[in-house]
Amino acid sequence: MFGWSSADFPIGPADIFSLFSVQGREISGAYNLNPQQKEMGVPPHWMVYFKADDADASAAQAAQLGATIAVPPMDVFDFGRMYVARDPGGAHFSVWQPKQHKGAGVIGEHNTFCWAELNTRVPEEAKAFYTALFGWTTRPHTMPGYTIWGAGGKDWGGILTMDEQWGQIPSHWAVYFSVADCGASIEKANSLGGKVCVPPFEAPGVGTITCINDPAGATFYMIQLKSAMS
Repeated sequence: MFGWSSADFPIGPADIFSLFSVQGREISGAYNLNPQQKEMGVPPHWMVYFKADDADASAAQAAQLGATIAVPPMDVFDFGRMYVARDPGGAHFSVWQPKQHKGAGVIGEHNTFCWAELNTRVPEEAKAFYTALFGWTTRPHTMPGYTIWGAGGKDWGGILTMDEQWGQIPSHWAVYFSVADCGASIEKANSLGGKVCVPPFEAPGVGTITCINDPAGATFYMIQLKSAMS
């Protein structure tokens, strides 16, 4: 779909972790849902990771702020240390304390991750939680119901307020991949077994956006930007 290459690493008797890269730069990974996740009905999905200097301290603070720690801090070989949490609105996220693996080596280029978006029914609780935990900033967007996340002086994500049109879909973090041509990328996704779940639409001043379900059912967004994100 995106021209990535992959390298497989064993993580158990029968499981592997696939590390994706583009032009030698690592960008993301994939692994099989474990039996416990399958029993709990966890669907295939993309997970966002946020960097922390100390995963244990971050997990403790997240719990104090109202999060549920779904997976306590643990070492991932010598790559890093991580935990998984559910925020007060029900959206899951992961936190990564880098060791040998520093995280994504490229962001914002075509065919790579470019934006993270929290879809939630409790935007004010989300703002309070994440700004306290990570020190992020927020500012309103011109689009009603949308807020921009900022860190280090750069916009990097957003909050979209979910309404009744979302039905029973739970709060969640969504990932966006930048593409040069949204129409051509949709055709390619369809040819590879993907399915459009949100037809392409114009976000004023931003670009053309569509939402795709991959053949396994994991959802991601593609965006053809009008200009590069800051």
